Amino acid sequence: MKKGSFEGWYFKQNTKSGKYAIAFIPGRATDKNGNSHAFIQINHSFEGNIKHSYYIQFPIEQYRVQWNPLEIQIAENRFTLDGIELDIKTAEIEVKTKLAFQNQHTFRKNALSPGIMGPFGYLPFLECYHNLYSLSHSTFGSMMVNGEVIDFDAGNGYVEGDHGTSFPEKWIWFQSNHFQTDVSIFCAIAKVPILPLIAKALRGLICVLLIEGKEYRFATYNGGKVDRIDSTFEGDIEITTVELRKGSTQLKMTVLSEHGPELKAPTNGSMEGIIKENIDARVKVELFQKGALIFSDTGINCGFEKNWE
Repeated sequence: MKKGSFEGWYFKQNTKSGKYAIAFIPGRATDKNGNSHAFIQINHSFEGNIKHSYYIQFPIEQYRVQWNPLEIQIAENRFTLDGIELDIKTAEIEVKTKLAFQNQHTFRKNALSPGIMGPFGYLPFLECYHNLYSLSHSTFGSMMVNGEVIDFDAGNGYVEGDHGTSFPEKWIWFQSNHFQTDVSIFCAIAKVPILPLIAKALRGLICVLLIEGKEYRFATYNGGKVDRIDSTFEGDIEITTVELRKGSTQLKMTVLSEHGPELKAPTNGSMEGIIKENIDARVKVELFQKGALIFSDTGINCGFEKNWE
């Protein structure tokens, strides 16, 4: 395992009612001295009132990963694109589940676009490489969390992953697939170095809006542009507005979020960074074509991170 590196995946699922959302982040971290451990982070929210996160560390010997097809095994816990099987018990949290995933929306790959990062995925010096495995899928089964059984039948889920050395210096990320209709949104904007050992960086963009099976993609590599990012507060609610465009198509997204619990993030392979992630935010999505509004809806159970100051 390369010194000063990490790899991690993000499995988020929410119930059909939208009252409960939980994200599992399995991964591996190796610091500059070569010390490695495996981990599973948990972030969950119940009706927006109960929000907690947990970081559970495992010996690296209990960690195994297979990339194609994806399978992550940490102790008795197994994560795949077809489902998850968990048996976690600590002094703070107990989780047991066997969830199945169906109807995954994945993305085609080719030589010019090996993943959601497009040709940027070939650059050898980036701090962080992002993969989008399932923008949306159906969940089936139940989950026992601290003695309470939660029904995930006909719920929905999302899977992404990252690997590299560190998270970007600045980023905004949000994701929701719980709308009134069959809609999913994923958006990530980050400060990305364009040359090694040079401070100059570009503002990298990847955003995918899926409406009834039709994909709208805004990305640095396909001509997508960021027109606006700003944030204001109304009491404890942070309102973040992001506006994108690609040709004659414009996308406006407004996220309303309270502060979420803290999660650990990688810095040169060490899980020393701290981020706050709320998985109970709301996002209003408005799509315009030549200035005319052609779609508008609001998603709940929105995951939201912002490190943009």
